Amino acid sequence: MKLLLVDDHELFRAGLKFILEDFEESVDFLEASSTEEAAAFQDQPIDLILLDLGLHGRSGLDALDAIRKGFTDATIVVLSSDEDPVRVRMCIEQGASGYIPKSSSQDVMIQALRLVLAGGIYLPPLSIGHYPVRTRTDAGTPPAQGRPMPGRGWAT
Repeated sequence: MKLLLVDDHELFRAGLKFILEDFEESVDFLEASSTEEAAAFQDQPIDLILLDLGLHGRSGLDALDAIRKGFTDATIVVLSSDEDPVRVRMCIEQGASGYIPKSSSQDVMIQALRLVLAGGIYLPPLSIGHYPVRTRTDAGTPPAQGRPMPGRGWAT
């Protein structure tokens, strides 16, 4: 399996490699500190990309969009210190197959990656159930006050 780590912190990438060395029998790690550096690997078949949303220069959903467009066949999992349920949902809606908070344990991360590689989608438990089924009621009015609306922030 070919795994691309995209994070601008070298120490964090080294820690991920250490944790993931036994994740699969044969893991070939590639590393990039930016989406621009990651683009150098677009000609290679990448199975899994672990993407930090807090990259210098291009961050958040822009980084996810650039990676998704450049690596159309790869499974993308976001790793982020941002645990906002709206942000989680937006990343999944924009093509990520999982969202793992950096506060997660090693075991949670491994199980989340196994789920994603098996075709599932991983969401952190705190983000589940925080979304209305519809962004507008049948009468055209917004959902209840204070509930997050995916892609739009908080309902007013």
